Amino acid sequence: SLEAFYGRRLPSGNPLDKLLVALPRSTKLYFYGMASRIFTPTDISYPRITYGDRPYASVLYLSHGLVSVDRDTHAYLSSSLSVGAMGPATGGADLQSWFHQVIGYRKPQGWPYQTSNSLVLDYRLYHERPLLHPNGHFHISGNIDVEAGTLVDNMGLGFTVAAGQLGDFFTRDHALADPAATAVRGWRLQAFLHPEFRLLFYDATLEGGFFTSNKYVLDGHDLE
Repeated sequence: SLEAFYGRRLPSGNPLDKLLVALPRSTKLYFYGMASRIFTPTDISYPRITYGDRPYASVLYLSHGLVSVDRDTHAYLSSSLSVGAMGPATGGADLQSWFHQVIGYRKPQGWPYQTSNSLVLDYRLYHERPLLHPNGHFHISGNIDVEAGTLVDNMGLGFTVAAGQLGDFFTRDHALADPAATAVRGWRLQAFLHPEFRLLFYDATLEGGFFTSNKYVLDGHDLE
């Protein structure tokens, strides 16, 4: 994935920006991104369908989003819209085969049975808020995120425990969106723990896209 962030001082004329949400009284950064996601079953040397395992799937999409940080509470909110495709048209089979040839690894054999071409249109919200921050060496925050669309429908709830030389504001995206979070020269040692519980309602890379016919996908009842 690649992302380019930029600030904006004047009101936006981009109609896509009206679909994005931000925290009130926050510092804002917009971004454009591109991502490729490639999925395979466990054994890529098998030239047939690996029943009971996940299907081959390739996703390519463009994203536009907004990151906002409340300077007073250090709460963080990211909203983004993604548009793209899943299936042979995204070139995942050629990309993985080329990369495996470069590193001298075995060629994946099951791509003829990948999920069919379908549209990707997804919207994602991610919110994080500090819960405990007694000093610059220990921090606990909670997060919730929701994603809905033609690629995945899920929601997650988790928390992050961080320890080390954290400074006043340790998360990379937070520091990116907060001009007050100045860069620190030299080395920093940090440790993070991030458990998360996620409810999965739908995943096109496992179940196939809407209104498409596939050679092999999993049934929704097979997912946990």
